[in-house]
Order: sequence, then C-alpha cells, then structure tokens
Amino acid sequence: MGLSTRPSARAVWMLGGLVLACEGDRNGVDGDGDADADGDTDADGDVDADADGDADAELAAVWGGRWDGDFGPMAIAVEGGTVRGAYDWDDGTLVGSVGDDEVLRAWWCETPSRAPPNDAGQIELRLVGDDPRALDGIWRYGAEGEWHENWDLEAIVGPVPQELVERLQDASAFCPRP
Repeated sequence: MGLSTRPSARAVWMLGGLVLACEGDRNGVDGDGDADADGDTDADGDVDADADGDADAELAAVWGGRWDGDFGPMAIAVEGGTVRGAYDWDDGTLVGSVGDDEVLRAWWCETPSRAPPNDAGQIELRLVGDDPRALDGIWRYGAEGEWHENWDLEAIVGPVPQELVERLQDASAFCPRP
C-alpha cells in the first residue's frame, strides 16, 4: 500500500484487538495508562505486533487515533485490515478499508435509524498532500446521489474520548453496506 513511506509522528498502541494511534500521549484512552490492556506494546510503548498485526499497525500509524472535524470528535481504529471509526454526531460510526490509492472508502451510519436514505451512506477520506495529520472527506446519503464536501478531519494530540472507544468496541454500532 505504500503507507509506511508517509512521515508520521503518531505512536501506535493496542486496545484489545483494535490498533489505534495517537500523537503525544502513548498512555491511553482515558489518560490513566491502561490502553495496553492486552500487553501488545513493549517497554517503550511501541507496538510489538506479530506478522498479522504489522499491516494493522502500519494502517493505524497513518489513519488511527483521535481526530476532530466537521462532525465532531472521531476515533479511528484498525483491525484485520478493516478501518472503523466512531464520531460524536448522532452516535455515528463508519467502517471500510484503505485502497492502494490510499483512500479510505467506508460506509457511515447514525442514529436514529442507522439506515439510508437519511442516516447512512458512503464516505471517502483522503490524506491532504503529504500531511498525515489532515484528512479531506466527501460523503453522501446512501450509495447514489450528490457528494457533499464537508467531512474534513485534523489529528488531535491527546487521549481518545472514552465514549468513542466504547462505541468502537461495540460491533452492533456498525452498519454493513446494503
């Protein structure tokens, strides 16, 4: 995928099976130092991933962690090559994958229905130039129709809000693309 060639000051850490990344605070989700509950980091706080986890760690170094943007705070994690996000607006989530073109293509959904035509649809996020700290996003309702250009994100230093971490861990909060 070529993601390892991008410069990144983002530290990678584990939370259960999810691989996240953040700048600055390597110690955690809620600042209490317990983000590495499963012991997948070494003494320096760096990921000690196995061969299967290396690809996730590489993706998470670029895409994972805490972000803020047009729809509020967002946490992005990687597991098994799948990128998942949880964001503040209407308890939103997204799930997708990063292609060889380094574009995250995903399906978003929100309360109350978590279904199209009003509460779910496609999203594409792209890195802004060579800056791994900014994402430019477009989205739409459902899988057809007009794209909206107002889903931009900026990486934020600091712990990921606990409510977003909990949503990332709740498989029922994610909606498959119909």
